[in-house]
Amino acid sequence: LKGLADRLGAGEYFPWKDEKELINYIMEPSGYDYDYLKEHPSGVRACPVRYKKHEERLARGEKPFPTPTGKIELCSTVLEKFGCKGIPTIDDLPDYVKEPDPEYPWPCSTGARKVYYFHGRYRNIPQIKKAHPHAEVEIHEEDAESLGLQEGDMVKVTSKQGSITLPVKIMQRGTFAKGAVQITHGFADANANLLTDDTDRCPISGFPALKCVNVRIEKA
Repeated sequence: LKGLADRLGAGEYFPWKDEKELINYIMEPSGYDYDYLKEHPSGVRACPVRYKKHEERLARGEKPFPTPTGKIELCSTVLEKFGCKGIPTIDDLPDYVKEPDPEYPWPCSTGARKVYYFHGRYRNIPQIKKAHPHAEVEIHEEDAESLGLQEGDMVKVTSKQGSITLPVKIMQRGTFAKGAVQITHGFADANANLLTDDTDRCPISGFPALKCVNVRIEKA
């Protein structure tokens, strides 16, 4: 990526000379670096949790928080600096502006994790596959009742982009948000990527809303 950026004249956005330097930059707050981890392949004890670090910084005469103002910024001074406040869809404060769609009434998250897996990996390990063999659509028990669904029922989940068929997993109240559903990504038998919309993008960064999409749910 850095080589490509350099050739395209965008190298300033990749200020590290190689991956090792990038890893060290990411790891710097931990107090460890790439070479130290390489010398300890079994791992290292994580840093102890420290509270009120902003008071330590103040005592050293530093800004209490690593923001341009040194304060907790409810309104982003970075966006203001780059003129993003002029974008009509951007407010000073972050806000959820997705409009309800009666044809696709259910907000569906595809970003949750299952502890057995690492994103899309390890689906080929028999012991793990046995623990969680297939995709499910998780739904609050009251929502399932309103749709006439029971545990294990097969449903068709459809977005503007596509549809997948998978079983229902009813979640107990207190463990799951009412009014929404969740489909864990990474399963080939019911690929959540077929639902998500890469044209629904953040107006600032251009990043697509890959973890939230409106859907409708029907018994298969």
